[in-house]
Amino acid sequence: EEIEKKTGHNAYTTSMEIYTTLDTSIQDGIDKIMSGETYTWQNPVVQAGVAVVDVNGLKFINDTYGHNCGNTLIITAAKLLSEAFGKESVYRTGGDEFTVILKNTGSQKIQKLQDEFTRLLDNQNGEIILSAAIGTSVFDKNTDESYDEVYKRADELMYTRKSRMKANGESSSMA
Repeated sequence: EEIEKKTGHNAYTTSMEIYTTLDTSIQDGIDKIMSGETYTWQNPVVQAGVAVVDVNGLKFINDTYGHNCGNTLIITAAKLLSEAFGKESVYRTGGDEFTVILKNTGSQKIQKLQDEFTRLLDNQNGEIILSAAIGTSVFDKNTDESYDEVYKRADELMYTRKSRMKANGESSSMA
């Protein structure tokens, strides 16, 4: 209902591009950033960070409780990420994956924002409890030449964390 109200599109027949602001035009922004069209990373004074977030257990929730519950899980992820990082920085880049692009952000600031996201995850209450793996990285003017390098580091850290979480049995769940 919320998606239909804000976008005028039926959520079940429209591809889910982004839930943070429920504005599909924002997806164009991340495409332009990722291609280097609107944001260059070669600037020696730039401070920028990337977080890659993957929702744990979405397939299980979809298969066990239905796609409505899975959609609620994705919306929950978008809301918590938006609260922690700011909705203007959060993009849905895959079925259960989000990317956060932060301009003017160094390693200390991105760590504080990641800690805030973790705090929000730890303090959830409700019918669906979100579990998500996150990896972060910041632009290093001495070694990075592109967004891809920063993204790949964050993505690798996220997958390392996801593997650890899976080994510990951590996943999204129904209360």
